[in-house]
Amino acid sequence: MIAVTATDAEDKFYAASNRGTYIEVAAPGVDILVAAPDGGYQILSGTSFSAAEVSGIVALMIGRRPNLTVSAVRAILLATAKSLVPEGRDDRFSPRLADAYQAISVGAPPLVPPTAMRESTRLINVGR
Repeated sequence: MIAVTATDAEDKFYAASNRGTYIEVAAPGVDILVAAPDGGYQILSGTSFSAAEVSGIVALMIGRRPNLTVSAVRAILLATAKSLVPEGRDDRFSPRLADAYQAISVGAPPLVPPTAMRESTRLINVGR
């Protein structure tokens, strides 16, 4: 388990989110555009949105390196998170913001540029 809290657009702590030194990482969770019933959208805030983002980052990490252990995922996620407060932790949350790009890049094969992906797809389709 990784405890996640929310930040706003300025990377400030979301006042209504969880507090405590057990919080390990933060992700955006304030004024998030989300799907709503009947095909609509709403702007909402909450730590659930932050937790979903961190879960997505972890899924991308595992997708690029399927043999990662749980402890390796945690270590990479926390080591690559951006510090929000120079002196470290405070009594409300860990001031580290999850960094998707850095987390999925650690020890993984290089990302394929989108143009190379289109080129290889075109070559496959030419043979049909």
